[in-house]
Amino acid sequence: MDRYFSNKSLTQGKRERTRAALIDSAIQVIAQKGFESASIKEITQAAGLANGTFYNHFDDRESLAREAAVVVAMEMAEEIAGEVADLEDGLDKVIVSTDKIVKRAVIAEAWGHVLIGAWHYLDDFRQDIAQIMRRDLKLAKRQGSTPLSINQLLELQIIAMAIVSVTLQLKNGLNKATRIETAEAILRLLGVAPEDAKQKAKQVLSL
Repeated sequence: MDRYFSNKSLTQGKRERTRAALIDSAIQVIAQKGFESASIKEITQAAGLANGTFYNHFDDRESLAREAAVVVAMEMAEEIAGEVADLEDGLDKVIVSTDKIVKRAVIAEAWGHVLIGAWHYLDDFRQDIAQIMRRDLKLAKRQGSTPLSINQLLELQIIAMAIVSVTLQLKNGLNKATRIETAEAILRLLGVAPEDAKQKAKQVLSL
């Protein structure tokens, strides 16, 4: 995954390729140094570019970090949307999609660290990412699977649960029990009774 976005941009113009190289480098430096410590100099050096080139594409370090986090999240979301397209139950879609994102973020460690950092330090990223599961949550509401109103607070609570799960598994390794516990906790946030949430989490993640 080191040059993921650079490889995707190979058929595009020079500007797009340079921007992709900066995004890939930002992801790697953030993963190594931490979200707050990654510097423009380190990112441009990792990309093999001059500092001045950076400012042709981004206003500051935060704007690059935000774009890196957004493109990572969108890449995961688009890929996973296709994988769950055949699921008809809204709750199943929420649980399976969230689990797949958690699993990918743990396996692709650098991506996971970028998502965690952006969640903690970028307010607008939290607002953007909340939209990813909105359609599935509204489907679950229409189907009567949750008694709760679908709003931004609920969306952010679910994503926070996923971020905690990623954080734990980046530290301790990918763990099926933790993934099931995460699914169960999300179902309970959505108003599913404890025993029903436990059974459904196990059932859905065995699909």
